[in-house]
Amino acid sequence: IENHKPVILDWLLSDDQEWNLHCVVGTRGIGKTTLIKKVYDDAAVKNHFNHTQWIEIPRFSDVKELMKNMITPKNDHSRRAIEAMDANMLAEFIQQIFESSKYFIVLDDVPDIATWRALKCVFPIENCGSRVIIISRFAEICHTICAETGGDSHVYSLTPLSEEESWILFCRKAFSGSLLCPSSLMQISKDIIQKCRGLPLAILVIAGALATKGKRKEAWELFHGSLVDKLQGSYSEVEHMKRILNLCYQDLPFYLKSCFTYLSIIPEFHVIDKMRLIRLWAAEGLVLIREGKAIAQVAASYLNELANRSLIQIAERYCDGR
Repeated sequence: IENHKPVILDWLLSDDQEWNLHCVVGTRGIGKTTLIKKVYDDAAVKNHFNHTQWIEIPRFSDVKELMKNMITPKNDHSRRAIEAMDANMLAEFIQQIFESSKYFIVLDDVPDIATWRALKCVFPIENCGSRVIIISRFAEICHTICAETGGDSHVYSLTPLSEEESWILFCRKAFSGSLLCPSSLMQISKDIIQKCRGLPLAILVIAGALATKGKRKEAWELFHGSLVDKLQGSYSEVEHMKRILNLCYQDLPFYLKSCFTYLSIIPEFHVIDKMRLIRLWAAEGLVLIREGKAIAQVAASYLNELANRSLIQIAERYCDGR
C-alpha cells in the first residue's frame, strides 16, 4: 500500500484542472479498498477537495437507491422530498450539489458497466479539477469505462504481493509487529505464506488466527494441516479466498462464532456503531458473563478479537483511538 499510495495521491492532488477518472482493479482480497481508503482519508485530500464522498455499490443495487444514498437529507421534510423523486430528478439534484465544487468521489465495488453508465450522468465534468476513482474486481469493466471516458483516464492494476512483502505482512501480524520468526516455525510459515498466493487478506486472516496460538509448533502444525486439506484441488482466486475465510471462521472459539455469524444480518457495506452492536449482541444473549466484568466490557473484547483476526474492519475511530 505504501508503494501505491504516493502515485495515486500525486494524480489526485495535481494542478490539472480537467475532470479525470482512474479505475483500480484487482482480485478479491488484494487490498483495493484498503489502499483507496487510506488515500481517501489522507488530510491533504480532504483539504484539496470541497466535496468528498465514498459510495459503496451493493450487489444487485438499484441505481435510484444508489442516487438516494448519495444525498444527505437535512431534515425529515427533505428526506420525504428525496424519497418522492424519480431517477431523473435525483440526477439533476445531485448535479447541482457537485457542479459548483471540486469533488472527489469513490465508487467501490462496481459490478458491471451498466451501473457506471447509469451513474456517470450525475457527475459534472467541467474543468474544475474533480476526480473519480472506480474500484472493481473486473478488468474488462475498468478498461471499457476508461475507453469510453477518454482523456487521461487510467486503469491501475493491483498485483499480488511479492514473497518478501508477503513475509513481512505475515510476520508483523502473527508475531505482534516483530519480523523475527522463531526457527521452529520458519518452514511452516513459508509453506503457509505460499498458500496465500500473495493476497493480503488471506495473509492477514491466517496470521491473525495463528497469532492466537502463541508460538506453539503443535498448534501451528494442526492449523497448517487443516489449511492443506481445505485447499486441495485447483480453485479460482475467489473460491480460494472463500476457503481460507471459512477455515479461519471454523478456527474461532464458539462464543466468537455466534457473534460473527450475527453480523450477517447487517446490510452489506453498512457501518454499525460499536456500542449499538454490543447492545444487540447482549440482547441476543451472545455475550458470556465473566466474573468481575460488565457485559459491555466482555462484548468489547469480542470485537477486539475479531478485529485482531482481521475478520472485521474498523471503519472509524473515536478521537481517543478507540
